[in-house]
Amino acid sequence: MTLLAPFGLVGLIALGVLVALYLLKARYRDQTVGSTYLWEQLRRDLAVHEPWQRPRFSVLLVAQAAILIGLALALARPALVAGDSAREFAVVVLDGSASMRATDVAPSRFEKARSLALERLSELPAGSTVTVILAAAAPRVVVAEETDRTVASNAVARAEATDDAGDIAAALRMAVALSRGRANPTVHLFSDNAFDAPAFDTAGIRLRHDVIAGGDDNRAIVAISARPEVANRRRYEAFARVRNYGTTPAPATIALYVDGALTDSRALTLESRADASATFVDLPLGASTIEARLLESDALASDDRAWTVLERREASHILLVTRGNVFLERVLGLLPGAESFRVPPRRAGAIDTGAYDVIVYDGLTPDILPRRPLLLINPQDGPSLPIGGFTRRPGALVADPDDPLMKFVDLREARVARLALVSAPSWARVVAEADGAPAILAGEHEGRRIVIFLFDLQNSNLPLASSFPILMANVIGYLEPSRAVDVGATHAGALVDVVPRPGTDAIRVEAESGPLWMRPIRGGLTAIEAPSRIGLYGLVQLSAGETIAIDPLAVNLTDAAESDTRPRAPDLSVAGDALAAGPPASREIVASVIIAVAALVVGEWWWFHRRA
Repeated sequence: MTLLAPFGLVGLIALGVLVALYLLKARYRDQTVGSTYLWEQLRRDLAVHEPWQRPRFSVLLVAQAAILIGLALALARPALVAGDSAREFAVVVLDGSASMRATDVAPSRFEKARSLALERLSELPAGSTVTVILAAAAPRVVVAEETDRTVASNAVARAEATDDAGDIAAALRMAVALSRGRANPTVHLFSDNAFDAPAFDTAGIRLRHDVIAGGDDNRAIVAISARPEVANRRRYEAFARVRNYGTTPAPATIALYVDGALTDSRALTLESRADASATFVDLPLGASTIEARLLESDALASDDRAWTVLERREASHILLVTRGNVFLERVLGLLPGAESFRVPPRRAGAIDTGAYDVIVYDGLTPDILPRRPLLLINPQDGPSLPIGGFTRRPGALVADPDDPLMKFVDLREARVARLALVSAPSWARVVAEADGAPAILAGEHEGRRIVIFLFDLQNSNLPLASSFPILMANVIGYLEPSRAVDVGATHAGALVDVVPRPGTDAIRVEAESGPLWMRPIRGGLTAIEAPSRIGLYGLVQLSAGETIAIDPLAVNLTDAAESDTRPRAPDLSVAGDALAAGPPASREIVASVIIAVAALVVGEWWWFHRRA
């Protein structure tokens, strides 16, 4: 037997205190009584009123001393040494890929793997060190080098499989790397083997592979997309592809939901290990999301549904503040997906600029710029943009061909009568120049995008150029709010680039059941991690706690390899070689000591009351 925490024996000091309490009882006050016959039982106690008198034998003293010794021993954590077993450095790898959610092994493959992992943890020698890795799209360490088996078991019990392909090879390489140089290392892999055999080096590492074998009864939606119809760009057509992974032909009914409402369905016959496609046309106008759903049940539900978000943008509202500019009014009115509203400068102060997506100022510059995307044409001198003078009849405009505002735009023949001379602000880039002086500026300032034309359009030939409508379409497209997520769908756990609207200070992801998480942002391009479950989510943009935009975010499995649920990899078990011997293992007996102490407490209580 050994003591894992010998410092706990300090508690034996209490034994001396107990003996002292029996020797140094308080003195009694003398009292005259009529007879001592009734007080005969107290003579023994009265006899020790003198301090340091030799103690008499007491069953209670012995019982209480035994209780104190037992408690001190429990604090010291006694353990029995197991001479033929060694502590293990165990790394548990749980396959958390989507195929582990298949229910052909009751209640599911992952639940079975988790129960096997918990059973394995209970069998480890006492004092073993445990690390748990969840093999998801990227390996994730759930608990690291934990010697408390209860903590490790709780971490395994809380682990959940995802709806994405797991990277088993990366998880095993991580497990082997963590085991290098450790005493008695063992990697415990719990997986369904529904992956291709990974390549990794296990020299000197023991690998135990528990296979949760399932079948191949699965049909999956492996692709979904949508595009505008050729004859009518306002209508969309949808496409879905279904694969049968079984060895026998199977029927499949695919239903199409548009914005949550059942719109159409197709009955397909799937040959063994073959694909079939379905195309849906004449979808409702104004649709924003499409869902394809397989109606027949199979072993894996995660690939029976898939969504995509249509590239559809609400009409942008443009406020044009001008004394009169027929070129601007006409070109803004021709832009697709935009509605323009003209007001004279004298009424601009009464307009709620927050109701517009883009504001165009022609021939004037407000002292305080609205916190909205701005197009300033022929700006006037002011605190927001000081003008140092003008140059008349400069040379031709020279554009930066790599700037997105100049895409398909040719300014070589453009001339202006007068150009304002300004120093380009630190936040702005020069899009075009004339004689080395900035002519068009663009950039992002205080959370909003701004484009500045440093000349009067009506005193130039630019509005007559064939590329002028293209230039204005590029400018308005740059200024108007974009969709936060520029992809139709993504995978579970994938990084998604989000382009927040100006003024956004927080992003929240919501599911049908409610909010999942929220985090603050500082504006600009932001990367977020997609949820780990398939579904249609809402990406909410907030400003000072108020919702300013909600964009749909579709998360699908649509992974042909992950939906193939049959075992494909061989048994990866490795016996290991040249394993270093660790310190001898031990089995704690603290629980037995505590039970013995409790029995002594009950016995001491019984003896005291029996005597009384």
